[in-house]
Amino acid sequence: MYSFHNFLCSVTYAATTRWLVPRLQADNQGALVAVFGFEANAVVGDFASYIDDMMPVIESVILTLPRHLDLRNLEAILTHISEDSRVREAKQRMLRRAVSLFRMDVLEWLMQQDMGDSQDVLWRFAYPTQWPESKFLTDLARPHPHDHAMIAFFAQHDVPLTRMLTMAAMARVGLRPLVYLALGDKANMLRWWKSPTSVLWLEHLVTKIGG
Repeated sequence: MYSFHNFLCSVTYAATTRWLVPRLQADNQGALVAVFGFEANAVVGDFASYIDDMMPVIESVILTLPRHLDLRNLEAILTHISEDSRVREAKQRMLRRAVSLFRMDVLEWLMQQDMGDSQDVLWRFAYPTQWPESKFLTDLARPHPHDHAMIAFFAQHDVPLTRMLTMAAMARVGLRPLVYLALGDKANMLRWWKSPTSVLWLEHLVTKIGG
């Protein structure tokens, strides 16, 4: 028998979005759980199984919501995923989307969750080519402000920036010292900027731009 669960799993992304957005924007977790939850009258009895099928769509919809709503929805949905492997997969997908949208608030929120090997998940995003919309590869002469935020984020969470970032993209525009400074590594910075005056100027510049 073709169930309602199968029907929802087969609908298009646009149709699912039209159904989800009003309920998520209303912060109406009750409606979601009533349809997909564990109540006796729920249309879909196994919420975890449904989430496995629909998580990519739900996550992408959530990340387009107003910022005061999406984190609450992400947290509520993740509470229904019990297996560590599924949680980690969901977290990886959310990290990927958060990176692509430069959603630093989502990245910080994910790092605060106790969901396993956060550092391992972050490592794959230490490559600038994993930062969609980044200006590193398209406009090296004028780095995008988001790039500085990403550098600071990875430095804060002890994820070393990759050799490709420090030795190629940043070096080509003379910003390698800025990376070293963000990482607190003045010794390496001085190898490239010999003059103490240059160091003072760079520190002033970083302070001025809020880096």
